[in-house]
Formats: sequence, C-alpha cells, structure tokens
Amino acid sequence: MVPAQHARRLHRVMLALVAALVASIVLIGRHPIGAFAQTASSNPPSLTIAGTLGDPPQERILFISAATPISGAEVLVSDFVRVDNAATITDPIAIAPLPARVEAGRPLTLTVTVSFANARSGAYNGAIWLNYDADGIPSSLQIPVTITIKDPPGPPFVALISGVAVAALISTYLGGGRQRDDLAVRIERLAARVTSASGLPDSVRRALRQYLNRADAWVRMGKLAEAQHEYDQAEQMLTRWLGWLESWRALKTRIDQARAMLQPDAQGRPAYAAGIQRILDEIEGSTPTVEDLNDVQNRLNEVIERINGFLHLVTRHKNLQKILDATALTPAEKGPYQAQIDQLARQIETLLPEPASDQPNYQTLSDAITSLNTELKALLPKGAPESALLGSQSGQAAGPAALVIEDIAPQFARVAINLPPSEAAATLKSVAAGFPANLPWARIRLSGFRLAQFLILITLWGWTGYNELYIQNPTFGSDWLSNYFTLLAWGFTSEAARATLTTLSGRLGLSAEQ
Repeated sequence: MVPAQHARRLHRVMLALVAALVASIVLIGRHPIGAFAQTASSNPPSLTIAGTLGDPPQERILFISAATPISGAEVLVSDFVRVDNAATITDPIAIAPLPARVEAGRPLTLTVTVSFANARSGAYNGAIWLNYDADGIPSSLQIPVTITIKDPPGPPFVALISGVAVAALISTYLGGGRQRDDLAVRIERLAARVTSASGLPDSVRRALRQYLNRADAWVRMGKLAEAQHEYDQAEQMLTRWLGWLESWRALKTRIDQARAMLQPDAQGRPAYAAGIQRILDEIEGSTPTVEDLNDVQNRLNEVIERINGFLHLVTRHKNLQKILDATALTPAEKGPYQAQIDQLARQIETLLPEPASDQPNYQTLSDAITSLNTELKALLPKGAPESALLGSQSGQAAGPAALVIEDIAPQFARVAINLPPSEAAATLKSVAAGFPANLPWARIRLSGFRLAQFLILITLWGWTGYNELYIQNPTFGSDWLSNYFTLLAWGFTSEAARATLTTLSGRLGLSAEQ
C-alpha cells in the first residue's frame, strides 16, 4: 500500500514539472529574451560632448522610442572615468524630470545637461541608464556617453608666445654674442696688421691704435654699434694708407729733404726756420685725417716755395755784405750802410713763415735788400770787369780787390709725384653709381621688409602649431606637461626657423652682391 502511494505522488510531481516546463516554453515564445532586457531605443544611440573648461553647461536631447507603453522610467548616471584612469567626474550630467507614462509610438524626450565646472581636461567615458516598465515587463536602456574637455585658449596661447619670446631672446643674445666675439676677433686681427705694417706714418699708427683701443673699450661695455663705428674708421684708414705706402715713402723723403734745407740753431734762430719745421711737423701730424695725398703734396710745395724764398732772401742779404766790403769807401763811410745791413739781418732773424705774422713783411724786406743792393753796386769802382757781374757800367779795373761775385741761393725743386687718385673722387663716383640705393626710403623699406618677414613667419608658423596642437586636440591639457611643453617647443622652433631663414637669406643676399 505504501509503495503504491509513493508512486502516485511521484507521478504527480513529474506531471507538474512537465506542465511548468511547457508553460515556460510558451511564455518564452511569446516574449523573446531581448524583450525583458530592452524594448526601447535611443536616437542618437550615444552622446559625444566636447567642451572647454569654464564653458557654460551644454544641453543635449535624446529621443527614446518604444513599441509598447513606457511607465515608471528613471535615470541613473554612472561616474565618468578618464581614458587613462587618472581622473573621474562625479555627477557631470543632470537629467530633466521624466513623465510618468509614455504611450506606445510616442517618443520620450530625455534632456541632458552637461557641466564642465568640476573637471579636468581629458576624454571621459560613462553611460546613462534608463530603467522602465514596458507593458509590465521591467526593462533598461544603456546610452554610452563620451565627454572631452580641454583647457581654455588663453594658457596655450601664452605658452606658444612664451616659446617665441624665449627663442627670440636666445637668438638676440646669441646673435649679439656672436657679433661681439666676431668684432673682438676682428679688432685683434686689425691691431696685428697695424703692428706688422711697415712704412706707416707714426701719427697714422697712433691714430689707428686709438681707434682700436676705443673699439675694444666699447665692446667690453657691450655697445657694439659704437665699437663697430670705431673699427670701421680704423679699417678704412689702414686700407687707405696701405694703398698709399709707396707714394708716402716718396713724399716722406722729400719732407725730410725740405727739413734739412732750413734748420734753426740750438736757440731756434732764425724764427723762419723754426716755423718751417713746425709746419713740416704739422703736415706729418695731419696724415691721419688726410683724404687725398695730393693735399699733402700741395702743402709741401707751398713750404718748399717759402724755403726757397727765404734762402734767396738770406743769400741776397749776404751779398750786400760782400758788395759793401768790395767798395772803396772808408770805414766811416761804410758805417751807415753797415747799420742798414745789420738792421736787415735782425729783421730776417724775426721773419716768420706764416703770411699773417710776417713782421716785417717778406716783400718789404725784399724791396729793402734790392734797393740797398743797387745803391752799393753804384759805389763799386768803375770799369772793373767783375762789376758787370754786379750789373754796373763797364770801366777801368780798380784792382783785384774789386772782384765781387754774388752768391746764388740754393733752391729746392718742387715735388711732382704721381700719386693715387683722390679717394673723395672715387667716393663721389660710387655714390653717383648707387644713388637710388642711398635714398632715405631704402632704409625704411629694408626695416619694413624685415618686420613683415618676422610677422609673416611667426603668424603662419605659430598659427599652424596652435591649430594642430590646441584647436585640433579636444583633450588639450589632459597631459599637462606634454601638451604645454610641445606647444612651447613649437613656439621656440618657429622663432628659431625665422632666425635661420633670415640669416640664410642675408647670407644669400650677401653672396649675390659679392
């Protein structure tokens, strides 16, 4: 009896299990598995929102549609995690309230507001979960959301400009350093050339050393423009005089000869000779400022004329004494004439070579000597053959004591050296040939071109980097060191490229001119 009851009970359990299994299969056939999980869809199916730190909140609308009525809808928002897992945004999204029920075929509007206030730059991934009842069946819908945030444009722009500024400062410093070092080397080399150049006038050598000493002092003070000016003056003077050396040696020989023609004694007498020596010293001392050796030759010829005139005057005065001694006058009769000769000697001793300071005037002395010479010749014995040498009338010779021959003053020939052409004339020709280039507008055009070149290169290069590295990068600032350093480096290279191009173009232009 008992086994039969157990068997019937087991049979009923099996029938219940079979019925439950059949019911489950039928229910599954009517409601597929996906219907339990999701019966609605979103348009768009996902959100991608880009913004900048500090921007106002952005609003997006999602349309949720379903084939069955939707009720009891609620929204859950996940945390947003940056793709490198280095930062998280909590509650970046706010959802507007939802209606209690939406009929089938009508869309459910989901208003999404995204805030960029509490975030760091980068790309963040998260999701919006919509849980609802679809015709009494619990369902859910996941909407993927990507938020990209980058730094505001101000700091990246400052980084770019900082790179340009740093590069410009370095270029300026290096350019000045190279210019300073180059100028210092050129000054040293020019000083060596001055030392090794033989035949330069001492005054020119001293002037060159003064120029170079001043140039070196300006370099040490960092004033390169002033140093360059002094160097240019020295280089031009040395170049000019190296081309004049042969001509100057010839002129210097004639100056020394002129100096030897008229020498004062230890007491500086006569004053005329001392004055001539001063003038010759001035001619040699003025050589650093000479622009044309012909000027030196002309001044030297003027001095030679004065020397010849003075020597002629002195010789004529000496002839007066010879003529007086050859006369047959008694000592008492010679006294007044001797006094005149002595007076003329004192006047010659005080005569100066400067025309404005002649005391008495050279011509007055010459006229006085001529007058006395004529008067003394008239007192010579008549008829002496030698008296013809004195310009007197012929007559019977008075004896050997009457023989008088006038001395002839030594004369120094004028200087006539074939000198190099005037540098001033060559300069005028070069100025005439290049006149348009020397107009004031040339410097303005050059400065304007350099400024335009700088602005164009920096603008184009800098804008390219700003666009590529910042504008086109939606997550600029997420890797702070890399992003800003790259932008800084781009600005640096833009200025370096500009400096390189400017230097290259300058060298090419210089090569073309050469």
